[in-house]
Amino acid sequence: MNTITEISQRPEAMFSTPFFEHGVSVQNFAIFLGTLIAVLFMGKFKFSFAINHSTKQLALFALGGLLMGFGTRFANGCNVGALFTPIANFSLSGWVYLLVLVIGAIAGNRFQQAVMK
Repeated sequence: MNTITEISQRPEAMFSTPFFEHGVSVQNFAIFLGTLIAVLFMGKFKFSFAINHSTKQLALFALGGLLMGFGTRFANGCNVGALFTPIANFSLSGWVYLLVLVIGAIAGNRFQQAVMK
């Protein structure tokens, strides 16, 4: 099936619903807004257009982006949705995902520290 056919089979309401009446759009906006507020409270929000990163750091950023892309593809969708939606619905899968996410973050940070030494 080509892309044009797939788009034409989607319901019209998907494209005509106002932004703040669409539940998923509101959830995505709230996630973005909450992240922005958290960063502002940390005092680390600043705009910088200079690239002060080493080649190793840029390679790690690229690797992280690729791994996130593969994870999203393997999960058949957004992997952030595997966290927020199940936890909001009191599902055990969200809590298990949170635990695995934290363990992966710790392992990733230790890997980054080992590579950057």
